[in-house]
Amino acid sequence: MKSAYFRELQRYSKQDIANALHTDLDTVVKLLRRLKSCGVVKAVNPRSEEVNRLDFSLQDENCSDVDLTVSNQLFVFTYVGVIAVDGYVFKCYPKYIKANTEPLQELKQVLQVIKKYNSKAHIISMSNGLDEQSPFNMLAIMLFLINDYYESGLYSNQRSVLEVNGEGEINWDTTINESFAFLIENRPVYTNLYTNNTIDDTDSIIRRIHQSIISYCSNLLHEVGLSDLFGIEDLVLTDEGLEDIGDEEYLLYQLSKELNVQFITRKQILLKTMFAFISQKSILEHGFGLSMYGTSSFHTVWENVCSTVFGSHLHCKLKDLPIALSTKYTPIQNSTLIELIEKPKWTAHANGTSYPHTVADTLIPDLITIFQHAKSTCFGIFDAKYYVIRLDESGVSGQPGIGDITKQYLYQRAYSSFLQDHNIANIINAFLCPGIESHIEILGEAQLDMLYSLGLCNIQVWKLPAKSMYDWYLDNKVVEIENFLHAN
Repeated sequence: MKSAYFRELQRYSKQDIANALHTDLDTVVKLLRRLKSCGVVKAVNPRSEEVNRLDFSLQDENCSDVDLTVSNQLFVFTYVGVIAVDGYVFKCYPKYIKANTEPLQELKQVLQVIKKYNSKAHIISMSNGLDEQSPFNMLAIMLFLINDYYESGLYSNQRSVLEVNGEGEINWDTTINESFAFLIENRPVYTNLYTNNTIDDTDSIIRRIHQSIISYCSNLLHEVGLSDLFGIEDLVLTDEGLEDIGDEEYLLYQLSKELNVQFITRKQILLKTMFAFISQKSILEHGFGLSMYGTSSFHTVWENVCSTVFGSHLHCKLKDLPIALSTKYTPIQNSTLIELIEKPKWTAHANGTSYPHTVADTLIPDLITIFQHAKSTCFGIFDAKYYVIRLDESGVSGQPGIGDITKQYLYQRAYSSFLQDHNIANIINAFLCPGIESHIEILGEAQLDMLYSLGLCNIQVWKLPAKSMYDWYLDNKVVEIENFLHAN
């Protein structure tokens, strides 16, 4: 199986893709046609002044559906993760990684982050789309089965057994009926005591099927060079193949029979997944078919990483904030910071009467945190932006739009009364972008004079060390921003 690395949103010609995968143009056209069906590749018109431009977002481009009849069309991958197509593997890494064209360790860490982010939803992606006609996602199924094995071990059921003189609870009914007793001082003394015990059934056919599937998946991922990328060890649990246990019909029958009597949710999910794997196993005769593991919305992952690592106070009750709460807010001390943001008021004028209405939708910041900085209380208003911003002496590109800038100003304005009532003058308002450096970089700031003149802070641009952020996220570590700034 041939594989290559591709940078998210970087332009590639058909020839570039062919060279990377060591294949011909006809094959590339077939691969692109398959990728188009999942919406993970877009076409960009090759305007000469932008051909060499790498830092861009889809919002800046005239992206369209893939038209394979256009000879000089360029293509961008709108995906972060791994895509396996008919014996070829596309390893798509995040757009902020520029210097390293084969970032194994970086992509390996990103895949771990995606795995943790997706685990909160407890959903297995069995297909590569929303409808029933979408291709079966064999790679995601295999990875789920292996990760489930790491977390919970092999499938097993517990069964009750009787033991003689065991360590479990004494079964007096069986002991009295089956054991010989001596009378000592008119009291029966039994030579053997029957005890209840619960043991794992390690010889069931379901367990044999499970360990055979795990061994098969581990071996296949190793053969195609994906085991290292996903951090999977060689798992040789048995030499017994599925065909040694029985044919497909027999295996599916055994899984269905077990599913009918199994009421534990985790085991039900495992049984259904093994059933899906066996019923679709023929796909693996020609690579992985079309399989994906990753996301087309990595910006939501980055937002979650920033919010988790910096410990947002947005949904904290006012009484739990790390400040002495003003008596003015005592009556609403159980309200949260987000509830302080004003909601839009609508007034209907009908029949000479006004009817006021309030709606729930309002401004929602990504991240609000209160911390100590420069020996004073600081109010941090942060917006996680999965952008590759260039801001230097030669100009600016890849920046957030005017709507993003005005919203950041409005977030501060929404809390102006709260800040004044608590004498908080130290305010940091910033965009948080990922970078490959090992330390934080403050690239500059964005300013709108008409809002800055109201006494609002300009919007700083921070480039954060993505590797460190991911390490903390995976370790469930909350980092104080003051320590973060000091350490970097």
